[in-house]
Amino acid sequence: MTKGRPPTHSREKLLEKGIELFHQHGYHGTGLTTILQACKVSKGSFYNFFNSKEEYAVEVMEFYQALETDRWNQEFAQLSGSHFVKLRKALARLVEELDSCSENVGCLIANLSGEVGNESPAFRQAISRATSRVIKLIAEDMQICQQEGSVRTDLPPRF
Repeated sequence: MTKGRPPTHSREKLLEKGIELFHQHGYHGTGLTTILQACKVSKGSFYNFFNSKEEYAVEVMEFYQALETDRWNQEFAQLSGSHFVKLRKALARLVEELDSCSENVGCLIANLSGEVGNESPAFRQAISRATSRVIKLIAEDMQICQQEGSVRTDLPPRF
């Protein structure tokens, strides 16, 4: 029995390329043909993974947030000091990184929120989920800071 050609693309590779394309061109500036050419996949292969460009964009946003959360956690773990000090260092690094970036890319989810936030329930729900996850993480960090006594405790960590 002969084996077929090994796949040269995967769902993850398509999502990675989506981050790049949507950062560069936005949702409306990135047509399906551009996606297919950049990912080097046929329309049929694309539709094996995603039902539509909209579904693809939603999954790209979720994938992006997971990658950024992992990156934050890895960098945060490398820092020393109290939780509050580590937060300040991590945020300072992030601001410095964004300031030194020659391309003005910013946060993909924020960028797409402004562009497609009101276009469909799928986009609104994806943006809401992403925002809720970030707020939850910030609240957890503030609660840890409150417990260590580095921030005021007269306000709840989550608003």
